[in-house]
Amino acid sequence: MRAIEPFEYLTIADVMAHFHANRMWVARRTLDANFPKPIKFGPSKSVPRFWKLPDVEHWERERARVS
Repeated sequence: MRAIEPFEYLTIADVMAHFHANRMWVARRTLDANFPKPIKFGPSKSVPRFWKLPDVEHWERERARVS
């Protein structure tokens, strides 16, 4: 049986700090098909969203590669 690697999850504040951006920037990127989609751990609209750190880093590397 293969071990499952744990992910580090980022809050919206973490994503904003990582990219030196504001909430609007994150909201716009989230609408982009290439940016990682946030994960919600519950059905409510008020549940915080999280992004997987490896997904965000992969998007960042791909963005740098294309530029």
